[in-house]
Amino acid sequence: MWKFALLQAINSLFSIFEWLIIANAFLSWLPMLTQNPSFYKIAQMVNALVEPFLKPIRWMLSKTPVADMPIDISPIIAIVLLGFVQRMLMVVIAVI
Repeated sequence: MWKFALLQAINSLFSIFEWLIIANAFLSWLPMLTQNPSFYKIAQMVNALVEPFLKPIRWMLSKTPVADMPIDISPIIAIVLLGFVQRMLMVVIAVI
């Protein structure tokens, strides 16, 4: 029973973080939304939560030819990495 609860909690946390990454990407496309003071605080909070995870990915991408692309693909890579880590955690927890 505890495994199921733990799996549900992990799935929920990973889903929330994935949605925060998506929200951060959309907010970067719509900078005029952050001119509203209350919305700006939300955008700053989302960015503060997501940026520590995206920054190393952007740094690694800057060392590759992909860095010259006009679009930031670090959110896509971050979501793929999160999915991989999530699945690995599920396997480890299921085996215990």
